[in-house]
Order: sequence, then structure tokens, then C-alpha cells
Amino acid sequence: MIEYKGQKAELTKNELKILYYLFKNSGKICSRNDIVDFLWDNQLYVDDNALSVNITRIRDKLAAIGLVDFIKNKTQARIYIMSGKQYLKNQLPVILINLLGMLVLALFLIASDNPIQTVLFIFAVWSIVLVFYLCWHFIFTRKKISE
Repeated sequence: MIEYKGQKAELTKNELKILYYLFKNSGKICSRNDIVDFLWDNQLYVDDNALSVNITRIRDKLAAIGLVDFIKNKTQARIYIMSGKQYLKNQLPVILINLLGMLVLALFLIASDNPIQTVLFIFAVWSIVLVFYLCWHFIFTRKKISE
């Protein structure tokens, strides 16, 4: 079962496995083959249409509870992606590494007897650059996906 804003939808075992896989790879482009391999593991032959049917059913059920266009389809490459709602969660390692870098640099600058204004200025510039990078990357990724 999945719930959104008080609305509920029953999902089959395969539908839940597909959504789990897409959430696990949120923000990434997932190939049909990867989804099929995850869903039907070591089975010799699975009809390609089976995945399409499951995705269509998931979309219909999500739309019924108010989640329209939650799963995107890139038809040329025949791959599925989740919407960008969890973008910042996916970028958390980048953010944490930058914060750690800022902390190390700040400690080094303070230990080198630099004025606190210099440390704060570098901290502010680094933060602004990081925010611009994350915004640019998000917009670029969204444009690339929608092409």
C-alpha cells in the first residue's frame, strides 16, 4: 500500500518492487534491463511488455492519489526515472564533503592567525558557489532528462 495526502492505493508485489527500485535509484536514469533484472531476477525469459504493463498500472494508481507525472519516461532510450523531488537527498554526500572542506579550511586559516573576517568571507563565497552549483546541476539535469 502507498499513501499520499491521505489517499491510499493498493500495489501488487511487483509494483512495490519497481517503486522500491526507482526510489533506491531516485534521480538516476534506470534502464529497462536493470529494472527487469531486479524484478524478475534470474528468470530466463520475461516478456518486455510485462514491465510496460506494470509501469502503466503504477502510473494510474499514483495518479489516482494525486501523484501525476511522478515517474517519467524517456522514450528514445526507453528508460524510466523518478522525478527530481529527492535531488537534495541524492546530493547529500556532495554537500557534506563541502561542509567538511569548509571546516578544515576554516580551522587552518584560524590556526594561521588570519582574521575571522577573512575566514567568514571565504566561507560565504564557498557556500554561494556550492548553492549555485547545486542549482545549475539540478536545472541542467532536468533539461537533459526532458530532452
